[in-house]
Amino acid sequence: MHIIGLGETWLHESIIDSEISIPGFTMYRKDRNVFKLGKGGGVILYISNCLASTSADDLNVSHCESVW
Repeated sequence: MHIIGLGETWLHESIIDSEISIPGFTMYRKDRNVFKLGKGGGVILYISNCLASTSADDLNVSHCESVW
């Protein structure tokens, strides 16, 4: 398994990355509460370190729950 994608993570800013990291994977996350109030939402991608990856910041600026 090289890519893990999760939706409806229910994460928020008080949950730090080290609490949800997976050894051997780079993590990209976007929490719902960054943009709007409410429960639920949020997405996270884990990309295996055996794959080259980078965040596409120009695509991640929208006010929606997506990571590229």
